[in-house]
Amino acid sequence: MAGTAPAACTGTCHADCASCEIANDATKCVTCASGKFRTTSSGSSSGCSACGANCATCTVTGDTKCDTCKDGFAFATGTSAPTSCVACHADCKTCELSADLSKCKVCADGKFRTTSSGSSSGCSACGANCATCTVTGDNKCDTCKASFILGGVAGTTAPNTCACLAN
Repeated sequence: MAGTAPAACTGTCHADCASCEIANDATKCVTCASGKFRTTSSGSSSGCSACGANCATCTVTGDTKCDTCKDGFAFATGTSAPTSCVACHADCKTCELSADLSKCKVCADGKFRTTSSGSSSGCSACGANCATCTVTGDNKCDTCKASFILGGVAGTTAPNTCACLAN
């Protein structure tokens, strides 16, 4: 009938597919899931193959063939066209392409960016009950860990303190 919407698909795509031509048909991927790339290889039933373990995206398989790196990894230095991803410092969520991968671009949860000379990663820990912060200290939280509430402790003037919900 003219003007009616097409029938909705039933079923799901193969796990390797982000989208597919035909639901439940592993050979009909239109786009691949994250960490996979489109291939016409007869060895892949989905038409998608895995990128290297540290790659977010790639166009060919292999640990030295990354187009972009997963969070927590950055391109290794020392080549004119880096394609290998190496681990950042544990304090980093992402780090710069640099000979010193301890310099974080974005800090891991519970850490904040600092220019402190005492921090090898460029990140310092938030207060004990803080989930996120922009400066250190127990009364400097932006958000709180589970089971804590932001808003200060009764009788104090610290509105960015995370207090236990049970108190």
